[in-house]
Amino acid sequence: CASLACSAVCAWSTVRLRAEVDGLRSLVNGLSLNSTVYYPQTDTNDDFAESSESVALDPNDPEELLVTFSAMPREISDGETAKFLIHSDGQSWECEPATTNPYSGSLTIPLVDDYSVYLALTGADGSTRNLFVASENDLKTRFTLMINAAWQNGERTSSFGKTNYAGTIETMAYCGSNDVQPVSGRVLLCKDGKQLKEQEIDIKGALENYGYGDAVEYFGDVYFYTQVDWRNLDGNLDYDLKVEITDNYGRVFTADVV
Repeated sequence: CASLACSAVCAWSTVRLRAEVDGLRSLVNGLSLNSTVYYPQTDTNDDFAESSESVALDPNDPEELLVTFSAMPREISDGETAKFLIHSDGQSWECEPATTNPYSGSLTIPLVDDYSVYLALTGADGSTRNLFVASENDLKTRFTLMINAAWQNGERTSSFGKTNYAGTIETMAYCGSNDVQPVSGRVLLCKDGKQLKEQEIDIKGALENYGYGDAVEYFGDVYFYTQVDWRNLDGNLDYDLKVEITDNYGRVFTADVV
């Protein structure tokens, strides 16, 4: 009885292992030789003798990214062809290299928040090597002009049914890329959705004081100071005070003055 029991257990184990092996074999056989296999991101990439990647807003469309890349694999097989792939959250784009030795190219893609670039090398036998080149993240934040505004001195006051806005407003503009620059701005006073007052923000003068001059390219934050003097407005504090900054792509960014 003991012998029969042991034999049954061994037979069941053998059947289970054979089923697992057959399943794995079916999975492998079902994969195309050209199936995409992504290599994990690493700080150093031994697959390339040299590689580079850069991203900027498309000069003609702030809703598009211009991605440029270059890569020279350490190993290249005879008859091997290459193309670049960009993957982002279920989307993908590809292009043939514009040059070889090293491979280089560029792609225009929508303004996504992150992506990864690969160099896909296809051998004469159809096998594919997908080599990780680079990745980017937080792109929407990087290419957005972020602004804040507050009273530096002065304030809004109200008495006897009248409201006053008098003092200096400090506006801070920040961008993580010198692709995006402020070009014009204004302080707006509105009521019930209608604009009542406007005061220009001297963007150019402030940037010149920062030493940027006409060819403005800065990385980081800058501050603009604007004086307003609007008095004896009808109503008790039922106005909206905000700043509006327009960038070099014509996009308008606003912030309430606090």
